[in-house]
Amino acid sequence: MWGSFDRTFPWDIAPQFDVLVPTAPSWADDILVFTPGHMMFYRHSDDVVRELMNMPHVKDMDSFMQDPFLSHISEEVEWSHYTLLNANLSFLTIPAMVHQSAHVSTLDGVFGFDGVNTSALRKHQDALVPLSMTSLGQRNDLIEAVRTWRAKQRRATFTSEGQEYTVDLHDGEFPGGLWFPKQFSVHYRPDYGRVPKNDVRRYLMRRAPNGVIVERVEPMPPVYIEVDGARWTMTEGLYNHFQAEKYQPYWGLPLSAIGIHEYLFMEKETGIEIWDSQGGVTFSSVAEDDGERQT
Repeated sequence: MWGSFDRTFPWDIAPQFDVLVPTAPSWADDILVFTPGHMMFYRHSDDVVRELMNMPHVKDMDSFMQDPFLSHISEEVEWSHYTLLNANLSFLTIPAMVHQSAHVSTLDGVFGFDGVNTSALRKHQDALVPLSMTSLGQRNDLIEAVRTWRAKQRRATFTSEGQEYTVDLHDGEFPGGLWFPKQFSVHYRPDYGRVPKNDVRRYLMRRAPNGVIVERVEPMPPVYIEVDGARWTMTEGLYNHFQAEKYQPYWGLPLSAIGIHEYLFMEKETGIEIWDSQGGVTFSSVAEDDGERQT
């Protein structure tokens, strides 16, 4: 689900790059770089189209019909590998995906929360919704936090406080778990001795064709909010993917789309709720302790 492009898309620097790669935040020692098939941004130009169509498997009809794609998992990894290692294309990774297990999605922004005690998200004694996983206090505090966030002034993507340095891209050597053949992996190793590991937004880029690879970090101090007496931290993303949630036993959504003044709350292990602007629960699908779905 898309959030606010006005607040989270890097409009101020996007025209400088051929390819924009949405990513989830990472603090790993080895960071996988991958162009996700579910969302990418490409410069609308003949040069970029021509470069992408030079990929060996699609460069002409004979190649497309006769050369098999090598991966049996998903051909998107071959596009990713080709795009990132193609020195003729500039690219920028942008922190975009909400990664937290607890998040709120609205038609004007998607937000993730850390510090959530999931045991506090079960079986609240709500007379109207007995299976609600949130209290009215939690709902109202989160709604107010979202409203306050939306009123904040947008800042430049790259600021004078940012730090950057060159890194190397490693081809086919990623040491972590993968869902595709290792030969298509591309990753780099951040230098945490030079830049902070936490509380930053992390970017990777090739600014110009045949240019060096640069990592840049921008400070992102934690934003603390109080939720029914507990302290959570809050971030905003460009979109929510629901990659893990859609496989949970509780997964289900109402037939009608979410409204402009509604809030879609999910906790990955616990369930889904939709709230109205007053914190009332209009839809609920919550996993009970035995894993069964209760609606």
